[in-house]
Amino acid sequence: MENALFGNPMVRETDDGIMLDNVSLRTIANDVPTPFYIMMGKKIRDNIHLLQRVARSFFPTIRISYSVKANFMDSVLREVHNQNMTFDVISSYEYQLLKRNSANCDNLIVGGPYLPDTLIESALQEKNPLFVLYNTDQILRLNLKAKSKNFTPNALLRFIAPKTQGHLGFTSNESTYHQLATLIPNCSNITFQGVHSHYGTQINTIDTYRKNIQYISEIAKQLEKRGIFKTQIFNIGGGLPNAGTLKENKLISIFRVIKEEFGTQGFPDHQICIEPGRYIVEDAGLFLMEIISASDDGHTCFVNSGTHNIPRFARNSLRFYNIDQPLSHYNHKTTLYGIVPSEEDILIKNYNFSEKNEIGNKIMVMNCGAYAYTFSTRFPYRVPSLVYINDGSYEIHTIVP
Repeated sequence: MENALFGNPMVRETDDGIMLDNVSLRTIANDVPTPFYIMMGKKIRDNIHLLQRVARSFFPTIRISYSVKANFMDSVLREVHNQNMTFDVISSYEYQLLKRNSANCDNLIVGGPYLPDTLIESALQEKNPLFVLYNTDQILRLNLKAKSKNFTPNALLRFIAPKTQGHLGFTSNESTYHQLATLIPNCSNITFQGVHSHYGTQINTIDTYRKNIQYISEIAKQLEKRGIFKTQIFNIGGGLPNAGTLKENKLISIFRVIKEEFGTQGFPDHQICIEPGRYIVEDAGLFLMEIISASDDGHTCFVNSGTHNIPRFARNSLRFYNIDQPLSHYNHKTTLYGIVPSEEDILIKNYNFSEKNEIGNKIMVMNCGAYAYTFSTRFPYRVPSLVYINDGSYEIHTIVP
């Protein structure tokens, strides 16, 4: 017997137990105390290579930058760096992590809602940074810092997606265009190259990608019409769901629509940027925890982790698996409670789970590679270890906060 669990070819159920890229999960579980994170280097590489191949078949010069906020563990950053990816950072801490891991900071995309002067100054030391600016204050501060260093960096303006009531960027309206028309001519130490729009997270419908291209193209037309600047670069943000749900044929359909829509809008050959994070790392990550208490029928369990390690805020497509029980028996409604002392610490409620659950059983949680660690907290417990699997072997890393 050998089955790919929940469609992930790197996680296989065999007669000898769960195999993760040819490494026995049972061996790891006997070696490392729970709870701990697991990342699979080969799955990260496979996701990157597929995305690069598909995207470049439509846009040969596309700029694909890994969004560091999705997962900033050292091992992950080194893996992404080894695939010749560029990076997208929103904070000085993320930048420092890249430097600590000797990652390539050329062509860095830099921008966030709270862009600090320290990050601006650091990025200006790198080769060809591209700033994403959210408001007029950031424009003024970047221009001032660049002028002091006799440098003229490239920048994009981030616009809020129309379907949201957000505040992270400019609003496409008359007031904004008038403000930009007055401000930008006085910022001679910035070269304004284009626009950025992050239309949503885990976008699954083709029509939504099309709407983002229509929206960002209309902004570019308005900027040029008013003589503010002519767009050379379109950054369409992230939004790709995890690679396990976004199969190759769907990925091809998405980029075909993006290509067609840019052509329809009159921008067939412009530079395109995307900032994937979740797509690259979500299904490359797992989490292992242990049942510490169970009801008599085994359908109410407490585990030695909780939403402080796997937060709901991360919006992962979580899948739970008792490695001591076969998948074929997973038809019993079970609720898993965490160890944070709160009634709200419920990992999953009424989940189709194993028939028999006992103290000491190990629970594997799939699709924890994106944002789980980003949004996690220590609470009163130790930071979980990281098991990094690569080329048929594994290493145990202490996660540095």
